[in-house]
Amino acid sequence: MLIQRIKISNYKTYLSLDLDLTVDDDRPIILIGGANGGGKTTLFEAISGALYGLKIENKEHFMELLNQGALNTAKPEISLQITFVGKVLGQQQKYILKRVYQLNPQGKPLESVSLNMNGNMYVYGTMTTPKDRVKAEQEINKIIKANLPQELSQYFLFDAMQSSELLKKNVFAQTIRDNFENVLGFKKYLQLKRAAEKLQQEWAQQRLEAEKEAQEYNELCAQKDKLTADLNTCIAEQDAKYKYLASVEVEYKRAKDGAQEASALNKKIQELASKIDDIVKRAATYAEDLKAFVDNIEIDLFLPKLAANLAQEINKSLE
Repeated sequence: MLIQRIKISNYKTYLSLDLDLTVDDDRPIILIGGANGGGKTTLFEAISGALYGLKIENKEHFMELLNQGALNTAKPEISLQITFVGKVLGQQQKYILKRVYQLNPQGKPLESVSLNMNGNMYVYGTMTTPKDRVKAEQEINKIIKANLPQELSQYFLFDAMQSSELLKKNVFAQTIRDNFENVLGFKKYLQLKRAAEKLQQEWAQQRLEAEKEAQEYNELCAQKDKLTADLNTCIAEQDAKYKYLASVEVEYKRAKDGAQEASALNKKIQELASKIDDIVKRAATYAEDLKAFVDNIEIDLFLPKLAANLAQEINKSLE
């Protein structure tokens, strides 16, 4: 991958920059110098941003990256364009990659990306439909990765100031190591190792959870057996009490029937006693009436008749 040109508009230190980076075969190196704050580090950041994109989080972040000279424009935007060449299947291809950032009316950062590969255009943006965006983004990322993977970019895109800072922080050696591992294919195996370790930890966690679940299951089974035994005991007790209740119900019915019969018998006895009392009273009345009748009949009937008969007898005797 050979970078030929970088265009920067409204990005940090640069209001407008069009830098030609083409070299001659006999003079293949370009030296860039400048005072502190002159934009050396920003230049490499712009190249990296043009290749891999700026991660603008919100409106405040956008305004921090925007050059001060573009603050009063109607629609401020940040534009990064890089031209580079690279070989694909042994043939040299020319690429023009451009990224533009601006704010929508709601203040949300929007990105639009275009890549010209020998006249073939790939375009996508924040407002592109997901289907078309995924297809174009995959093609552009594949082209960029084939020329300079982002993992390797930090090994090439830095200035002297950054290298000294990396050495002070003791991370430069780690950066080189990581990049060599990536180039030689070790990174893939390291990723597989980390994935295997993570998977092993997940399996161990799952095994512990399975053992815990098995223990809980056994405890639940024991509780179920105990509850089943208690239920059977309750059913047996309920059955015995039901039978006892049924027998009590029969006895109660019999007693009730007997009480009803006794009540009817007592009623009949009372009725008969009442009739007997009535007959006794009527008999007494009849006896009294009969005695009075007899007494009266003797006076009113027998005595006069006896007197008449005696008179006749006397008269006959006198004659």
